Amino acid sequence: MTNVPDEPPAGAGGDGDLPEAGEGAVEAASGALFATLGLVGIFIARGYAPGTAFNMGPGYVPQVVAWALLVLGGLGIARGLLVGGWRLPRVALRPLLCITCAILIFAATIDRLGLFAAAFATALVGSAAQSPMSWRRAPLIALALSGFCALLFGYVLKLPIPVWPR
Repeated sequence: MTNVPDEPPAGAGGDGDLPEAGEGAVEAASGALFATLGLVGIFIARGYAPGTAFNMGPGYVPQVVAWALLVLGGLGIARGLLVGGWRLPRVALRPLLCITCAILIFAATIDRLGLFAAAFATALVGSAAQSPMSWRRAPLIALALSGFCALLFGYVLKLPIPVWPR
């Protein structure tokens, strides 16, 4: 006789976890992403001369890759429509908003405040995406990450990025 737990194991759709998406929805969404990237690639590469397989121009490989993405995307969409299971997942807004804001903060502060401050602010805001967030660990991790970034990119690799505020 097997013991069946009363509660689902952690991460198995219990309270507080996001429900899993149906197989068809995931396939179709992935296919749509690939098809969109393929269309964008075809649009960007349209101005490049493709050449031939034996005499490739600058647009040959980008166009081949873009068309392959478009075909794979179409197959993914078709498979998603045929598989079924169209339960769309709930989107966790807190991580989505925190990570988006962290990226925007980095872009807005890197020139004026320098790499160290921008990386520190980015790491702090990005750590708020974690639930539950540890307000004691976040500044320490942000300090370590920003120090590492400043050393690596500013002093070791000597990239033309301001490390400190101007």
